[in-house]
Amino acid sequence: MTPIRPVLEVEGLRVTYRQRRPRPWQRPRSVHAVDGVSFHIGSGETLGLVGESGCGKSSVGRAVLRLTEPSAGRVMLEGEDITSLPPWALRRRRGRMQIIFQDPSSALDPRMTVEELLSEPLLIAGWPRPRIHKRVREVLEIVSLLPEHLVRYPHEFSGGQKQRIGIARALALEPRLLVCDEPVSALDVSVQAQIVNLMREIQQKLGLSYLFIAHDLGVVRQISHRVAVMYLGQIVESGTRAQVYGAPLHPYTRALLAAAPRIRPPGEDAARSPPLRGELPDPANPPSGCRFRTRCPIAIPLCAEHAPETRDLGTGHLVACHRAEQAGPAMAAHPAALTAG
Repeated sequence: MTPIRPVLEVEGLRVTYRQRRPRPWQRPRSVHAVDGVSFHIGSGETLGLVGESGCGKSSVGRAVLRLTEPSAGRVMLEGEDITSLPPWALRRRRGRMQIIFQDPSSALDPRMTVEELLSEPLLIAGWPRPRIHKRVREVLEIVSLLPEHLVRYPHEFSGGQKQRIGIARALALEPRLLVCDEPVSALDVSVQAQIVNLMREIQQKLGLSYLFIAHDLGVVRQISHRVAVMYLGQIVESGTRAQVYGAPLHPYTRALLAAAPRIRPPGEDAARSPPLRGELPDPANPPSGCRFRTRCPIAIPLCAEHAPETRDLGTGHLVACHRAEQAGPAMAAHPAALTAG
């Protein structure tokens, strides 16, 4: 039996930005925003990509869609390498991969009605008018909006409704993959839950695959099947939701879980893993060896000398840490962190 290929395969992805010269006599700097990232997403699966602001999460999402051109690596969409496609060929494949942006207010043209916003991608793709009319109403129903909303403008909607319009527009061309770039971070908590539930229902109904980019560990835990933790342009740990949340192996993952806000019942022990110390290093000049070592509570001299290799410590639980075996059991002493978010 032939194995089913993942919807998305990313291999050794790199994204480098060139900064302007600080002074005329100085060399321009290169920022390696994404440095050797690899992952895959199966059909109907959600991969949550988490990490601090500035770690390169959004650059990964934009590079997957080629909104930002990768510096190296491969992006395979349904078995086809799209990294080297010319613009005219890439345009034909845009319908198979779409994006939901973080801020729906800035993602929607205020001069266009909802019907115009939803029709635009279909017109660009060359759909006939009768089919466009039908498809617009189909996606509107999928996101639980009413036909009378078609004649309204974005400013007439709440934040949650605007994001529903953004989701409907992403669904218009019947994609196989959605890149969700912080899709609920700009919304109220109650509205966040509604949008997350809507996205789960859409996924179950249409069999979509999601790359869900977020910094909110609670939201990622609710929607993701697998989770990848990113630090300074690299994935340091990945596995199933139960593996990453229930038995985190990398010190950075444990620190993120410990930092997540949580309401504790009266009398519960407040002991938790030590919080992150220091600031995120300069991505243009990352530390030698392990990039997390300057903030790591268990770093040893080896961490400064050699970058850790990504290892599989069982059943697909991947981690890039020299001391993962010694550090992993420490989390069991802090059960409060396991339910963070």
